[in-house]
Amino acid sequence: MRIYMIGINAYPKIAKTTLFVFSVAFVLSVAYLFAAENLGFQHEALRRIAGFVCAVLLLPAFVTVRYVTSVVDYANNELQMTHDPTLAMRLSSVLDQLPHPVSIGVYHSEEINAFAISSIFGNRSVIGFSSALLSKASHVQLLAIGAHEVAHIRSGDSKSKAFVLAFNCFLRVYPFLLATMAKQVFKKVLPWMLGSAVLLLLLGIYWGDVRHSIESVGNGLLPFAKVAAAAVLVIIGSAGLGRLLEWGFSAYSREREFAADVGAAYMTGPQAMLSALDLLGMGQICSRSAISIFDSHPPIEERKRRIRKIAIGLGVDSDDSAVADIDIA
Repeated sequence: MRIYMIGINAYPKIAKTTLFVFSVAFVLSVAYLFAAENLGFQHEALRRIAGFVCAVLLLPAFVTVRYVTSVVDYANNELQMTHDPTLAMRLSSVLDQLPHPVSIGVYHSEEINAFAISSIFGNRSVIGFSSALLSKASHVQLLAIGAHEVAHIRSGDSKSKAFVLAFNCFLRVYPFLLATMAKQVFKKVLPWMLGSAVLLLLLGIYWGDVRHSIESVGNGLLPFAKVAAAAVLVIIGSAGLGRLLEWGFSAYSREREFAADVGAAYMTGPQAMLSALDLLGMGQICSRSAISIFDSHPPIEERKRRIRKIAIGLGVDSDDSAVADIDIA
């Protein structure tokens, strides 16, 4: 389990390192091509290598750049968030735990949810609360959930999330394009294969030479079959890569959710965090003890169990109902 944890927590480092290496390769290639064009370098092999690197990395870099340069703006625009200074004042007691200002926004959603994300460069961060959460949360629950998101920012999770999203997007560009083209090829090749096979069989039956007709079908359809098989392999490979990246992100996210719960419990008290988890659990069909490997959040009951252990360590009553009379300024 410890080895598994080390591997999962290394995921953002792998993402950062990979993006850094490819970024350096792209920048150096562009610089070399520029220098070769303007300074008259004659090393043809290096020119070809630089041109190939630029051609290969240009599209992934273009698609990924929004996560690197403006992930906060992207989140704001994608969710159409409105910034709420009044909500920020209500959360001031936990927001003061951060070394830099953070933007507080509200987005329309029927899901009881909140999130935090930070820019890769600089100290821009945003915490977003769904309208459904704000309509149902008590002051105590809201503070605990806000503290949970603050814990994500303090520990660097929100910045790591931006790196991981950029990394996943970068890796999936070409597999996605190839899979999209493969689907179109498969759709066009399959009708030709079936139509040709039926036609040749009918001709064989008409001429009374079914065996020769079957052999002709096999020989004639072999090139089409190879193309179709290659298309299927590309589609399966793209889907497999997507699921693998999703698994990695989900596993990392689940572990960091536990850590953020702990941080919030120390900021607002275990009872407040337990109450907040009860509220978040309302958005689930049930609080499961089992979890899919592709879920990005741990089961509510497991999160509550860990918070109760903290409460026992602090000598605090962890009875969920005890939070009803708590008032946090």
